[in-house]
Amino acid sequence: WLDPQSLALFFVAPIVVVAIRYGLWASLGASLLSALALNYLFVEPRHTFVVARPQDAAALVLFSIVAVLASAIAARARVAALTAESRAREAILMQGLATRLAGSAGETEIAAAAVESLAELSGRPVILVGADERHWGAAFDDGARNAARWSMSTKQALTPAPDAPVAAPWSFWPIIFAGRCEMAIGVNAATEPAPE
Repeated sequence: WLDPQSLALFFVAPIVVVAIRYGLWASLGASLLSALALNYLFVEPRHTFVVARPQDAAALVLFSIVAVLASAIAARARVAALTAESRAREAILMQGLATRLAGSAGETEIAAAAVESLAELSGRPVILVGADERHWGAAFDDGARNAARWSMSTKQALTPAPDAPVAAPWSFWPIIFAGRCEMAIGVNAATEPAPE
């Protein structure tokens, strides 16, 4: 009922849906497959990848260009939406942390609020360790203890690496006040982030 140029319009909508749902590379693949399907199924001679008429070749090229542009625009919109969603989630977490800190009565409540907020933000186990080995958050094992001690004593961040000075699956950052470091906060880098 329709010529190939009109049929091409029906292939654009699924490409945009793929771009929004799965991103740019998937939609570019869908664009290529759609152009091949349009050529194979609807362009004379049918059931070949040969294009007999110049106007059909021009239509396929134009379709491919439109499909790629639609893919790029939809994929960019998807990235922007995901970024906005992530920032909104972070803002809600920070607002919750600020509210909890304002209502905290002591060091333990402040430490617990900080650890829980960072764990929720990162999706990984978090621990806050003091120089006196008091700790809040995740389980405190020898690896965490050694990594925290090294980070506090050197006032440097520690990340897991083959050549790291301390072998532990933890990343630690020293918390420095007035030139002194009596606490470090760590995130377990070996644990997979929790799904959102």
